[in-house]
Amino acid sequence: MRWCAALLLALALGGCAEQRIRDEASHQLGAGAYEDSLATLDAGIAQYPESATLRVARRTTQDAVADKLLQQAGKELNTGKRTAAQATLRRLLDIEPQNDHALALLQAIKRDEQNATALELSKQKTGSGSLVTAKGSNRHRRLAQALLAPIAFI
Repeated sequence: MRWCAALLLALALGGCAEQRIRDEASHQLGAGAYEDSLATLDAGIAQYPESATLRVARRTTQDAVADKLLQQAGKELNTGKRTAAQATLRRLLDIEPQNDHALALLQAIKRDEQNATALELSKQKTGSGSLVTAKGSNRHRRLAQALLAPIAFI
């Protein structure tokens, strides 16, 4: 009988501890300490490996973090802060390495930077940014036209 009471007490205390872990992780998430929040849940799962509650909280928190970081990166891109957006996306990839949205956005940023560099090089070689007054060879004009075409549709 004594061991039953001890077992019930241990289960009750374990449930309280799991809730405290979830509460702490939730507080960290709200404060923007995303990595700390996930680390708290990971430590809780290591301590209570049978806890479905903590496992669900970990997955839910990771999804919320991914959403928040993608939104932040989108805002940074919309305000012209490419470097900040890249840092935010890399932060997300540290948490979730296979996040398709983050990988695609980083690739798009890289492609835009390459296009801007190629366009600038073309402008330097032709003497101006205008296709009408370009003095370079036909090859350079075609390159400039090819680079400007995608930009015009964005």
